[in-house]
Amino acid sequence: MDITYNTVELLAVSKEIAKKATTIEQAVASAESSVGRIRNMKSPRLMRDIRQWDKVRKEIKKAVIALRDGAKELDRLAEDNRIINQ
Repeated sequence: MDITYNTVELLAVSKEIAKKATTIEQAVASAESSVGRIRNMKSPRLMRDIRQWDKVRKEIKKAVIALRDGAKELDRLAEDNRIINQ
């Protein structure tokens, strides 16, 4: 089996993924701040929408964790390759 990859490119992609995860996190925090202003309002429809947002926010948080884990794995792969090829 042939294995070929570029360590520099792996690190660049890892950094880009981590940066995107941070961007997503910031967008969610901003949206949550906006939703926070309406959380005390009373309306069945509004409460349903807020519950839906809370579910979406939790799923996005899981996705951000997965992105960060993927970025760390790419970093480890690049580091392992560097050590092996010294």
